[in-house]
Amino acid sequence: MPSSRTDEAVFDVQWRRVRPAMFWIVVAILVVHFYVGITDEYDLIGELFWRRLAYLDSETSVPTWLSTMLMATSAILCWVESRVTDPGQRRRWTLLGFGFLVLSIDEVTGFHESAAAPLRALHLQGALFYGWVLPAIVLITLAAIYFYPLIPTLPGKVRKRIILAGMLFVAGAVGLEMLGGVLSQRGMRGEWSYFVLSTVEEMVEIISVYLFVDTMAMWLAERGTSVRLTVRDT
Repeated sequence: MPSSRTDEAVFDVQWRRVRPAMFWIVVAILVVHFYVGITDEYDLIGELFWRRLAYLDSETSVPTWLSTMLMATSAILCWVESRVTDPGQRRRWTLLGFGFLVLSIDEVTGFHESAAAPLRALHLQGALFYGWVLPAIVLITLAAIYFYPLIPTLPGKVRKRIILAGMLFVAGAVGLEMLGGVLSQRGMRGEWSYFVLSTVEEMVEIISVYLFVDTMAMWLAERGTSVRLTVRDT
């Protein structure tokens, strides 16, 4: 006879306690990252470990994992908002969540670089040296137009923080990447100036996505939003 008991697992997330931990994680990553950059030419023992642990300009490192998790968390928070928001905006919040999911996948796979391979035949120069920024600019413009109606529906403080997060993300992911393209074309990729630029670029991206997560989490918390996950076999 089937059991009538209902099992319930409750996860109470106190977001204000997460903030200090995130701050010290970022500080630790920065310290180790600069340690790797400064000692890179000396081939010290354990160099690969430290590089995997905190080197920002690498696809196989803890910062990449952190960035991926933040983007995935952003997707979840957008989907939660889509369930409690005005019905007229549910589709936009849902699609924004899928956008973050795609970004989280791209963060560890680098699809944006392989997708831009055909553009290399154009022999782009200067700020467009990394050809993927061209389709990125087009996609960002279209996304800004589509998602703009969400902005007026947000409370003042939430609206300002989300706009700031978006501007920081675009500035880091595209703006600083374009500047990095200029340095790469000049053969400066191995120099200290490129190291600093890539550090700022990656940190701006992480901070921008964290700002979005922090804003959405606090906004949902202020409204007493709760999430229930039901697992069924039918």
